Amino acid sequence: MKRIIFTLVLIYLSACTIQPDTQSPVDVNEIQCIGSLELNPQLAELFIVADDQQMLQRALGEAEHGKLCQGRVYQLKQGQNLPLYRS
Repeated sequence: MKRIIFTLVLIYLSACTIQPDTQSPVDVNEIQCIGSLELNPQLAELFIVADDQQMLQRALGEAEHGKLCQGRVYQLKQGQNLPLYRS
């Protein structure tokens, strides 16, 4: 009985270690940006696209370093207010 239990345990453990490689290798150099640069229509009426390449370049970079893969700089239109809430 001990041999049967021991054999079953070995088979069970070996089954967990043998897994087919069904995933294709991931190319870490491939950048995949998810999302859109377009604003929500309700917010779009409050902003204009600004040409601030320096700010945009500071925000773009590697995701592992807290940077963005794509972006656009917007400026609040003159006379508009937008409350910002922080938690």
